[in-house]
Amino acid sequence: MIKIQGLKKSFLSQEQSRSVQALRGISFEVKDDEFYTLLGPSGCGKTTALRCIAGFENPEEGEIWIDDRLVYSSYKKINVPVTQRDLGIVFQSYAIWPHMNVFQNVAFPLAYGQHRVSRQKIRERVQQALKLTQLDGLDNRPAPYLSGGQQQRVALARALVHEPRVLLLDEPLSNLDANLREDMRLEVRELSKRLKMTTLYVTHDQLEALTMSDRVSVMKDGQIIQEGTALEIYKMPTSRFVAKFIGIANFIPGRITAVMENGQAEVKIASGTLHCAKPENVSVGDEVLVMIRPEDITVCLPETRPDGNVLEGNIEKVVFTGEMLDCRVKVSDSILRLHVHPNKILELGKNILLHLIPQRCRIIPR
Repeated sequence: MIKIQGLKKSFLSQEQSRSVQALRGISFEVKDDEFYTLLGPSGCGKTTALRCIAGFENPEEGEIWIDDRLVYSSYKKINVPVTQRDLGIVFQSYAIWPHMNVFQNVAFPLAYGQHRVSRQKIRERVQQALKLTQLDGLDNRPAPYLSGGQQQRVALARALVHEPRVLLLDEPLSNLDANLREDMRLEVRELSKRLKMTTLYVTHDQLEALTMSDRVSVMKDGQIIQEGTALEIYKMPTSRFVAKFIGIANFIPGRITAVMENGQAEVKIASGTLHCAKPENVSVGDEVLVMIRPEDITVCLPETRPDGNVLEGNIEKVVFTGEMLDCRVKVSDSILRLHVHPNKILELGKNILLHLIPQRCRIIPR
């Protein structure tokens, strides 16, 4: 378990003239055996939060618990050293020792760490870690002769070798090519679950966050903007920033004209009226944005036109991506992006009817 309360951290700017707040009093909790991700753009504070948890940075304010143990408190003047926090850490750069072979790299925390163990125990634990990370038989391979994926596995094996209960991962897949990164996403997730490890993962890659996480916190400017499961974050964003950062989103400006008992709201837009899923804290007259994902817009024919949420537009662009057609359609003052099956024939300049699935139309503040 990891628990963070009111964590604040600031740095001096490059000009040394003003203080920049990297963390603005964030609070979150990672449950036992949970895979939890901090997601956000560069400079949002996610890596700073991880480094504070690890003990590499000292916050100005807040408290940090690891496995029910208070390791940092600005109020109680507690600051447990990095070596005593019992963490496994994998860095973005891997930090592999080039003058050591695979066995020596993985054994390093046991051979030179705070709690030394016997040579026999080191060998047993290293072999177990190599097996877990699919590095069997590479014990004597020099580090410079490893591929990117193998180096990533060595860093992971080294983090696991002393059997920590908490694993911290700081963008560990960002240096891998696309295909290898896809394979490693599954491997890291499955390994974390198999070992029942509490895992905190830091990334700017939305696909990593969606495919690997039990829960995700989206960060911006040192604050947590939204927290939830991957599905909740994707399907029910609470702000334009989250909707735009996670996946592709269309935004249509409008005004709420009615709130209905079926949990939907009616929104007047430039080209008509839309029925949308109604969030809390909105009322008639509010200026809002209607958010809808490209996959939730379908092309319909005049003879099969649904009763509502149908807009007429003109096809401006069609891009074949292999698995789909990525289309841009001009509807009044908006450009809507939609994904359709690649076998469908769409002609540039032609008018088409679009059906926006009401349950998938989300209302967010303008």
